Amino acid sequence: MLGRAMMTLLPVGFLAVTPTQCEPTTPSVDGGVDVSDAGDADASHDADARADDGPALEIVVDPPAGSIATRFRLAAALSGEHGEPTAWRWDLDGDGATDSADSFAHHRFESAGEAVVRAEVDVDGDTITATATVPVEGWSLRGPGGGGGVPAIAIAPGDDSRRIVGVDCGGMRLSTDGGATYRPTTNGVSWGRVADDNMQAIAFRPSDPMRVLALPTTGLVYLSDDGGESWAVTYDAAAELGIGKFPLGAVAFSPADDSIVWVASGQRNQISDSEAEPIDRFRLLRSADAGLTFDVVVDLEIDLANDPEGAPQATALAPDPTDGGVVWVGTHRGLYRATLDQAGGAAIWDDFSATLPHRNVGGVVARRSEPILVVAMRGSMVNGEYAGGLWRRVECYAPGIGFCFEPFNDGIELDTRGSVVTDFLALAADPSDDTLLWAANASEDRLPIYRWNGDGQWAEALDEQSVVAEGWLSPFESNGKAAVRALGVGPGSASVVASYPGVGQVHVTADGGETWASATSTSAGDAWVGNGLEAMLPRAFGFDPMRAGRTWVGYADRGAWYTDDGESFHWPVAGLFEATVVLPDPASDGRVWVGGGWPKHETGHVLRIDVADGAVDQAIVGGDASWKDGEGEKDIGGLPGGMVQGLAFGTDGTLYAADRGAGVYAFTEGSGWAPVGAGLPPELIGLVADSSGVLWAAVDGEAGGLYRLVDPIAGGAWEQVAGVPPANDYEPGGSTPPLAIGGGYVWMGSDWALYRVSPGAPAGQAPEVEEIPLPVQPEFEEEGDRVQAVAASDRYPGRIYVGGMRHGVLASRDGGTTFELLQATLHGHHVTALGIDERSEVPIVHAGIACGGYRTLPDPAEVD
Repeated sequence: MLGRAMMTLLPVGFLAVTPTQCEPTTPSVDGGVDVSDAGDADASHDADARADDGPALEIVVDPPAGSIATRFRLAAALSGEHGEPTAWRWDLDGDGATDSADSFAHHRFESAGEAVVRAEVDVDGDTITATATVPVEGWSLRGPGGGGGVPAIAIAPGDDSRRIVGVDCGGMRLSTDGGATYRPTTNGVSWGRVADDNMQAIAFRPSDPMRVLALPTTGLVYLSDDGGESWAVTYDAAAELGIGKFPLGAVAFSPADDSIVWVASGQRNQISDSEAEPIDRFRLLRSADAGLTFDVVVDLEIDLANDPEGAPQATALAPDPTDGGVVWVGTHRGLYRATLDQAGGAAIWDDFSATLPHRNVGGVVARRSEPILVVAMRGSMVNGEYAGGLWRRVECYAPGIGFCFEPFNDGIELDTRGSVVTDFLALAADPSDDTLLWAANASEDRLPIYRWNGDGQWAEALDEQSVVAEGWLSPFESNGKAAVRALGVGPGSASVVASYPGVGQVHVTADGGETWASATSTSAGDAWVGNGLEAMLPRAFGFDPMRAGRTWVGYADRGAWYTDDGESFHWPVAGLFEATVVLPDPASDGRVWVGGGWPKHETGHVLRIDVADGAVDQAIVGGDASWKDGEGEKDIGGLPGGMVQGLAFGTDGTLYAADRGAGVYAFTEGSGWAPVGAGLPPELIGLVADSSGVLWAAVDGEAGGLYRLVDPIAGGAWEQVAGVPPANDYEPGGSTPPLAIGGGYVWMGSDWALYRVSPGAPAGQAPEVEEIPLPVQPEFEEEGDRVQAVAASDRYPGRIYVGGMRHGVLASRDGGTTFELLQATLHGHHVTALGIDERSEVPIVHAGIACGGYRTLPDPAEVD
């Protein structure tokens, strides 16, 4: 810029932001960008300069708003009369350092929110500044909630608006608005230890609700001092006890003195490597400083060879409300009392199960009011009859105990077997009035929650009929029974929260059980969007080329869903179908093929689903596999392998399926399935077809790697073209398959590396294979990572997306030459599936998150 100049007109689409230079103001600007003065120049000089039409600085943002994937162009433009600028400085991340020394800058923001940028220019001996706030969106949450279990619920004492839900797949969800919405709270929770996302127990400190303790199945105790916003490990049972992984399952603050905390061992069968140990252990821990440090006060070892039932597994802790040295422990092996021995620091361990119907305890409440103890029993067979129900302590003499338990079931109706509902899984007291009790159970024919108001009878607060009337989703089953697994009760029973095992549903009442509402959905029926409690595991995405907007999502635990608007989701395939791949048919309007299976069948299945004009027609594509159950052998029309892991169309329209354990099959209408090719190892986890009809298969195991079949119609043998097995994990956090085709290449992911294969080489001639290492974030450098999902684009040149167990989503815009972290908010999450919707002007990236539903993010189509 030479001599004196005036600012020229701005290009269409740019947003000009013009701050004042002296008195701070925030003028309204189209596009939602607010600015404020941050100038360092002398205020009086600036005022005179403006009055004399002196220089003013404007920030120009293009586009005016976007997502974290948007590459913004930021221009600093001078207006008014001014001389030649001598220096430009940009601070784009708020750290005060100069990020660019030009009059413009290109930048992507690392996190969603309102990003503040600052520009400075030295001109005419002064420094003129401007700031702008740019709206930046992140990944948008989509899809249904539910799936996975909810074993833990806690409501903050005295603050009904704050509550935390623990899920068995996905960690914890925090609500600060009374349960209207939830968000993940994982700050400080280690995702490197896979089971840390399985939270079994949560407790708020009564006198200080900002202190919270949470237990995953790995034996850690997490502590929060900000109400669940962030966490730190306060105790590591495995490290402290030196015994490997050690599950903890129950935690409770003592009402007599809430500086005392009790923690007990949990379910052994949730930690796979502990089952091989010949000695099973039970530990009861006690903290005298509100959870900062712990001591072992009960230490039991059980020889599994002589006692295969193993050590007690805590289901509930009930500290004595009058004595901080006493706690009642409900376990699968009975009801116990631990009494602290002040002299030795250990605790006396007494068994109080003699007058209970059996030993499997579901819940315990110790009350100040009489009776002092209420016990919920799991349903069990005793002498040929179902036994369980609710029991309360009464004064009598029992040898070695001194008191007895009697049935406490007044008002509870009979079930279809003619016996009192017996299988109680949860019991809770109102924290402000322990004469108010809530109990919930598993039933053959009802889904009841009961309320005891101290008036002599239990009242049914919820049954299956009211569930259906309120639009709660079905089936909610656990081993064939409707079940409530956990209860959370707020002060004065102002809010009661109930959850179910296996299906991830949470419901709330605010009027003592008269009416209930879902906390996991915004609408009833088979179409809903989660409120932040998503625990489903997405496996695959499919985009219908003949129906604009129709997107399919395959879930590991709830089959395939579709949406036409990204808001309402529909579930045409009910039941526990594991959908590992969804493939819209390009030659048939509204038809989709879904590969996967019903896990109990131990066979692979392909479903053909037609959805047109609201009508749904579905069928299992026939095969000769069968499944044997209690009623004998049944023809279920499946493939002989364990699970269909991939689907692809050939150039002639033939449908191919990769059946894990059985090979690749081709489907012909009227003839069924027939094996294709020879020499392919059975551990198949992915299948794609390129534009010339060559099939590519990803194979796990010792002989794993990438294989191809050049002419599937003629048959022949499969050839291995890359010997490195792809990464794969079938536990929560895994994905299938880490295989994709696009941009002229076949892509396969492995242990934090991507393999790029050039198709086109004839049979017998090895294609070109290139290994592409992926960038590692510093915190994961020692732990490493695995590629869990890959997506590649044909329409948008150079676009490749990679999902990892820890890194989140990485993106390449230059065909795989370089990669960068696409979104910090997915950093640390297990990405289970990726897809690119190429039907819009810009690619829409779909990312499935382990136990967390899925997100979408538009990525600008221009290549940098």
